[in-house]
This record gives sequence, C-alpha cells and structure tokens, in this order.
Amino acid sequence: MIANRGNTRRDFYKKRLTQKSQELAAIESQLEGVLSNVDELKLTNQAECLMGEIEELDQKLSKLEATNPNSNPNTRHLNLEKSFQKIDFSEAKRITRSINSRFGDASGAILLFLQRSTKQKGNYCLNEVLDLLVTDRKVGGQMIGYYRKYEIDLDSPISEFNEIEFAKRLANYFGLDSETDLKNSIKKLCSSLCGGSTIFIEVKNLDSVIDQEKFLDWFFKEFWQPVINELRPTFVEFSQIRFILALVAKSKLTPDCSSLSTYFCKEDTFEPCKAIELPLPDWTVDDIDKWLIKFRGLSNRDSKKLALQIHRESEGTPDTICSILERKFGV
Repeated sequence: MIANRGNTRRDFYKKRLTQKSQELAAIESQLEGVLSNVDELKLTNQAECLMGEIEELDQKLSKLEATNPNSNPNTRHLNLEKSFQKIDFSEAKRITRSINSRFGDASGAILLFLQRSTKQKGNYCLNEVLDLLVTDRKVGGQMIGYYRKYEIDLDSPISEFNEIEFAKRLANYFGLDSETDLKNSIKKLCSSLCGGSTIFIEVKNLDSVIDQEKFLDWFFKEFWQPVINELRPTFVEFSQIRFILALVAKSKLTPDCSSLSTYFCKEDTFEPCKAIELPLPDWTVDDIDKWLIKFRGLSNRDSKKLALQIHRESEGTPDTICSILERKFGV
C-alpha cells in the first residue's frame, strides 16, 4: 500500500510538473514578442511564480525518491545493473589492488586493455576497477579534488578512423586547432595536474579501427610513451596523482596484433609504459549462485538449482547471464 501511494504521488507530481513547464514555456514565448512595460512585468511575475512551483515540485519528487528509491522503475533497473558488477571480476580486481598497493602515496599512470568487452561485460569490469583505483578520493560516491574524464570513440560512421582522427578528437577537448599537433594536446593534458588529481581517458571501440596493428603501434610510440615522459617531472613534484587510460575493444582484436606483445605487461609484472590486459572470463555456476544468495535472498537449495539452469542456458557468457537475470528479476 505504501509503495502504491508513493507511485500515485509521483505520477501526480510529474503531471503537474509537465503542466507547469508547458505554462512557463508559453510565457517565455510571449516575452520574446514586442510588449509594453506593464505586460512584460506582469508576465515576468507569472514566470517567477511558475518557476517557484516547479522548484517545489522537483523537491517533492526528490524527497519521494529518497524515502523509497526502489519504487522508481529506472532506479530499480540501475540498482540491478550495479549488482551485476559484483558477480565476478576477481582476477581483474586482484591485479588492480596489486597496482594500487605498488603506487601507495606516489603518483602513477596505468594503461588498461579490455577486449571482447560486449560479450564479457567489460564495462562492468571497468567500473569495478575504477572504483578500486579511486576509492580513496570519493566522498558520498562523488569524486573530490581535480577530476577529468575524456572519452574518445574510435567508431566513426563518417570516416575511416586513423591516427589523425584520434589526434583531432583529443585536440577538440583543449580547443586546439591542429589535429596533427599531438604534442600540444599531450602537454595540455598533463600540465593541469596537481597533487591528488585524477585523469581518466576511455578509448572506446578499438576493434572498429581497420588496421588495428598499425594504429596500436602508433598509439604506443606517438601517444602513450610521450605521455609517460611528460608525466615524469609532474609525478616527482606532486603525489597521489592517478592517470588512468582504458583501451576497450568490443570484440577480440585481429591476429596481427599478436606481434605487439612487447607493448603489454607479462603476467604479474607492471610497467607504466606498457598496457595491462584485464581478464574477462566466463562466469561459473558458483559465481551465479553467490549472486542469487547475496542479492536475491534465495535459499541454498533454490539458488543452486537456478544457478545451474542459468549457466546451462547461457554457457557461462556474462552478457547472456545478465540478460537472463534481467528477464527474471528486472522491472
């Protein structure tokens, strides 16, 4: 009954909010016309009253969400998705904790690599790893201090993505004109850092590049290594900087890229100038079983039975497992 009353109130407030927003838009339209001073003052006062009502309705909706967040379908879906992140990325998290421990209070740069991201839910893994890397600089779930995120999507519908396109899209973040002057972009990227700064760059859809081997060779030589060189004096001057870059591929890279193994860290080693691949394994019956107990409250018998069914249907593929769980427990 309480949830139903909450939904009724929410629907009422939303309808009122829509109505008041439409009324405000109508007044704004009238104010754009030629008016006498008297008419303008009258409409302005009406607009002020409406904005006050809109703010009050917003506050009531926010309060309603705070008292019963799971009654909102969007919130329930988001919470379910967040719980999926906890199913299994234990090895990736072990690697991350090891690197974090190695950094300590010193500044550090890390280049992460994930492939088969769609099938293996690499986005969930990346979220978990990032949380571990920046957990000491979050308060109430919000980043504190200097934090910047940059996203470069290598999936281009209008042109073949290449090195020049990468440089151009990076330059756009800093208002630079020359897409070929990568050095200036790197200097801009690194010059703003101070103690406790956090930079996160996500390079998405790496597998959309046609000549992946050529692009990666260029990326390490012309971008990542110069970035590391540029960061060295900054890391000496300032502590606790985290410079994080993630290279993400939806599918597995082409076999040609195996020739680039020298650019990747070997097992249980870490070098800032090299990439470290985060493993994205299939999920086991035990992984699913633990999630069902922890997040759905099932008994040992029921969770094991359902975990076996889900694993057989999905063959352990994380993306399929999440779809099945969404179907069973989603909104």
